[in-house]
Amino acid sequence: MSAETTSPSAPRPRPEADQSDPVYLHSRREARVIFGLWAACLAWTVTYCYLHGFAGHVEASDLETVWGVPSWVFWGIAVPWLLADAFTIWFCFCYMQDDDLGEAHEGRDVAEEVAAMHAHDRDAAEGRR
Repeated sequence: MSAETTSPSAPRPRPEADQSDPVYLHSRREARVIFGLWAACLAWTVTYCYLHGFAGHVEASDLETVWGVPSWVFWGIAVPWLLADAFTIWFCFCYMQDDDLGEAHEGRDVAEEVAAMHAHDRDAAEGRR
């Protein structure tokens, strides 16, 4: 083996950030934010509901409520849900970027597909398949 051969454990060079597609970079950043919020809400909900909702047998008269809902459901499920909704609205209208995807060629593509389908139908009708 020569010294120029790279080992399989050697790190592969990463492309420079400015060489990547900006649509990809924006999408990746937005996905990280969304999955981060999802993980935080999941961790809060599971932990809070486990610690406060499954404390053992509780009599109905001893159950704490907030607006008629058990407090562990309100603070463990409803509040994170409402906060995630508020965050989602802010994220969609203020944080996400609308990227230029280039010129649309929809009309030409459809016309070409229709012409190809008609040619195929004519060939099939004439028995040339």
